Amino acid sequence: MSEDQETDEPGPTDPEVDGQGTPERALSLLRAMGHPTRSAILRVLGTGIPMRVSDVAEDLGLPPNLISYHVRQLAKVGIVHKVPPVGPKDRRETWWAYDRTVSLQANLDSIRALPGADVALAAFEDLEAQRTMELFSLSRLEAAQEFEWPIVHGSGFADLTYEQAKDVTSSFWEVFEHALETSRENSRKGVPRKAASGSSETDLTKVPEAGRTEPDHMEADRVEPGSAEPCSVEPGSVEPGSVEEVRRYEFRVAFLPVIED
Repeated sequence: MSEDQETDEPGPTDPEVDGQGTPERALSLLRAMGHPTRSAILRVLGTGIPMRVSDVAEDLGLPPNLISYHVRQLAKVGIVHKVPPVGPKDRRETWWAYDRTVSLQANLDSIRALPGADVALAAFEDLEAQRTMELFSLSRLEAAQEFEWPIVHGSGFADLTYEQAKDVTSSFWEVFEHALETSRENSRKGVPRKAASGSSETDLTKVPEAGRTEPDHMEADRVEPGSAEPCSVEPGSVEPGSVEEVRRYEFRVAFLPVIED
């Protein structure tokens, strides 16, 4: 049996998949997602496009048997699941998709109280920190700008009421889902993907000189770091109790081409 014909997907009563919202369930998710290879697999499947083990292995440049093992570990905790074959393919092949309904619904203190939680939390946090630093690095922004494709790379603060924060959150998710659905539609149409490779003139490890964090001119589809200013209400401009309480939100947004070797 090939790696694309795996049959040991956990059933709905698998103990590692049950217990939604419990600290034990959250810890199992953290352990699964805190592994570098599994994190890379989720990034590939995160496009919303179902894939076979061989597809993921080719995308990541890793052995199919290694990918097969880690996909099964992700399936055991319900992060990925089997889906019907895509297109006129061999129906014996197993196709996998990322289950975005999975979330860490548990109190962090209750997770820390579990045996082995400190190690799992540290591994997950280190991996997320590494990904965040890579995504928001100046070298990544500079490299992305060379492709002259639309990008968003910005940050800022906003003072929002509860309802306003809900509205903004909803808008973010709508954009997020729109991008994934567009990606899935491109896959269904067979639109080829062209990898964005680093040019010979761009050193991705180089930190740009001071003052070079922005291009020479602003484009309509770009949001530059620090360009969003905090909302403010001047003291004395409203009567007590006439407005809702606001809380300050910080946001960072990056929408950049993936730079591939």
